[in-house]
Amino acid sequence: LNRLLNDGLIDFENNIGASVIDLEETDVVEVQELAAAYEMGAAHFAMQKGDLGQMAAEIQQHIKEYRASDNLQESCTCIRKIQDVFYRNAENQRLRNKSTSLSGVEEILHTLFTMQTPGTEHKYHSGITYFEKIHEAVQKGDFAGVCDGLDQHREWARQHILRNLEYVKQRDQEIMEK
Repeated sequence: LNRLLNDGLIDFENNIGASVIDLEETDVVEVQELAAAYEMGAAHFAMQKGDLGQMAAEIQQHIKEYRASDNLQESCTCIRKIQDVFYRNAENQRLRNKSTSLSGVEEILHTLFTMQTPGTEHKYHSGITYFEKIHEAVQKGDFAGVCDGLDQHREWARQHILRNLEYVKQRDQEIMEK
């Protein structure tokens, strides 16, 4: 119960008990903003401490893997590997540990993102363009460019997440009415 509470998956009220959260747009935005704070902190320290050439090469390799992927799950794994380049090179275990504290809620957002709802087939591969911008920014040592790319990807992903969240809510409402 504590893990679910810490992950933000349940609300707890004294003398009432625990209940599963009802995910709303503000929850999506706030979780993404918190994750962004950790990501940008990791990118900042990685660009100070890491080897920019090696980081750029790793990111480029993951971009190639993404382009070669044939399903959404594989491409999302590549994106997570790109993000992990910053966490590993930041050399800050506490930052990495704190970022994983969001894993439960982020996994829900990820599941919403990867849902294949009517009309969403083949619309996800365009997301790699933001990481190509991030790759270029790392090569140049341009931290602001990295942040811009991360922000743009987050905004792009948010559109898919919110659309799929609305689809799930409508579907669930239809099921409840039957």
